[in-house]
Amino acid sequence: MRFLLVVLTSILFLSLYVPVFAQNGTGEIQNTKDNTSDNFYNVIQTWATVIVIPVTVAAGFGVYAWSEQSQKNKAKSRSVVSMERELSEIKDGFTTDRHTRTTDNTKRPYTFGEGDAKITINKFDYVNAFFVTDAYEAMINSGFLTYFKADTQHDISELYGRIKLFNETGLYIRQFRDNFYMTPDVTEDDWNGAVERYRVTLTRYEEQIKKEIDKVLNIEEIKKIIPKK
Repeated sequence: MRFLLVVLTSILFLSLYVPVFAQNGTGEIQNTKDNTSDNFYNVIQTWATVIVIPVTVAAGFGVYAWSEQSQKNKAKSRSVVSMERELSEIKDGFTTDRHTRTTDNTKRPYTFGEGDAKITINKFDYVNAFFVTDAYEAMINSGFLTYFKADTQHDISELYGRIKLFNETGLYIRQFRDNFYMTPDVTEDDWNGAVERYRVTLTRYEEQIKKEIDKVLNIEEIKKIIPKK
């Protein structure tokens, strides 16, 4: 709609410069705007028209491009503000007492990674929570995520992918527990052994999410948009 308005405005502007021709009673072509026969004036008028047309069209496209970029910048700002609020709430959910925590020693050590990235977990410790990801879903559904640089898109998607895995794993444990205790003669110790690897996974996810939240919120493209507190 904005582009159409620009084009119509350009056409109206050009009409003020382009001579209008019509036939007189004898069948001769006459310029109804200017009947002068001054060749010099006609040359000047022709060159003026030639110059005005590309300048006007270029100006129209320039206004359209500026308007589109302005809309993209506003969309990015709204997305960042919503995402920053959402991620801050998630991070607070890991550290405040709003949610209970599940903590215990593992029956055996769990090792992940290789080399310098190798870690061993002997204790699971994670928060019992399901985190909302509405801001990210809105960015995906609206296409606003594509307004960010490729690396930024990757980091945001990787973070929220981890949050979704955390939610899904926690939900699976709750559903699994209901089915598990339908089996006769099972004990609490049996249950703890059955879900230990999932609890260790949640422990890993929590640590990774906290680090990745800090990473995303400190990306320069995002950090410069976040309102100062």
